[in-house]
Amino acid sequence: MHYDLETFLRKTCDGRERKRATAVKLLLEGLPSEAVAAKLRVAQPLVLKWHRLFERLGVAGLCFDYEGSESYLSPDDREQVMNWLQATKRWDVAALRDYLFTHYKIAYKTSFSYHTMLRAAGLSPTADYGFPMRVQPQAIQTQYDAPR
Repeated sequence: MHYDLETFLRKTCDGRERKRATAVKLLLEGLPSEAVAAKLRVAQPLVLKWHRLFERLGVAGLCFDYEGSESYLSPDDREQVMNWLQATKRWDVAALRDYLFTHYKIAYKTSFSYHTMLRAAGLSPTADYGFPMRVQPQAIQTQYDAPR
């Protein structure tokens, strides 16, 4: 099994998988889990979890295979939301949250999904402040260059 781990470490391109494999390798070499966690800058329970996964599943247990969940919006609905975002005058998470719930009865658990959707529309998400999300760099520069 240790040979498989060495091969996995040489072949994986994913940094997260490399970190998991390195943690397991260091544990197998006799380093205490606290030292491994400190060296890799991760929590000790993670090191122990990765080791258990490796013992149970081999190197397959170290692979990062999360692909996300299926979208709540159909491709057509998503396109309509993108068009609305491009046409609206208010670009913030609260407005998008209200729009999605009103039109599609969708409420995401975290704001990450709203921010991702705003970025996909070419907008820079802000917090729920209602400020315009597109700021012209020259306007900022002019504000700071103005005489006092």
